[in-house]
Amino acid sequence: MSRGLQIALIASVLLLALGVGGIGAYLFLFQPAPAAASTETHTEEEKTEAAHVEEGHYFTTKNFVTDLADKDRLRYVDLTIALGMKDEAALEAAKGIEPQIRDLVLHQLRQQKAADFAGAEGKTRLAETLQTGLGEVLKGYLTRVYVTDLVVQ
Repeated sequence: MSRGLQIALIASVLLLALGVGGIGAYLFLFQPAPAAASTETHTEEEKTEAAHVEEGHYFTTKNFVTDLADKDRLRYVDLTIALGMKDEAALEAAKGIEPQIRDLVLHQLRQQKAADFAGAEGKTRLAETLQTGLGEVLKGYLTRVYVTDLVVQ
């Protein structure tokens, strides 16, 4: 390798290292203040607390047992949910359409794979998915979906 090529290669590596170091320093020095992030979290917590206050009754379903969408092997889920309802009228409305609620939940479960339920995030995503679907059926009555039992096999 010629002497000029060696010098050019070393200079290029040094320039690259200086560039990466500069970007790292910039990101470290000019990061957004953590107070802004905690303000957003607090606001979200207040919204969650407001939803809990509105709940007057809970409609707990019988457990759901169904197969999942996994193709590599047969997997099942056993799930029980509780629906936070605004008042007694909302609870009666949920009881009146229980077959629709069960159909919707089973339909959404059968589209999931076992990996979709992994960790706390999986349970949260499931509750949000069910909240969206059931919110259409129980407009104005449903405040939150709680996953009370979850077993994936």
